[in-house]
Amino acid sequence: MSWLNEALENADQPITVDVSNLDWIPKDTIEVMPLTTSEYQGLKFHPAVRKHQNETDKAEALGLVMICEMMSKCDNEVSWALLSKLPLTHLGALSSAIMASIGEINGGGVLGELGNTQ
Repeated sequence: MSWLNEALENADQPITVDVSNLDWIPKDTIEVMPLTTSEYQGLKFHPAVRKHQNETDKAEALGLVMICEMMSKCDNEVSWALLSKLPLTHLGALSSAIMASIGEINGGGVLGELGNTQ
């Protein structure tokens, strides 16, 4: 089996995110699933992203919707309607914890849509 086949087999495993420092979350960990390329591309058409005219606002909205989708793949009670009610500071802290756990602290899409990852 090639390294790519093995990586694909491992790609559908949830990633545990340490949220113990986020006092407003009543758990120490949550699980997320990274998105596939097609799932990520589809989020560009999400109403929360499309409503923005400014590219910076679109990129920010795409990042938040992406975080929501990764969480909802492991917890079907998570929805954009509920998550978007959290204060922006909470969303930012949660997003940072998730991105750090999946190994891409600075964010960024595969093709760099969300900014420079260096």
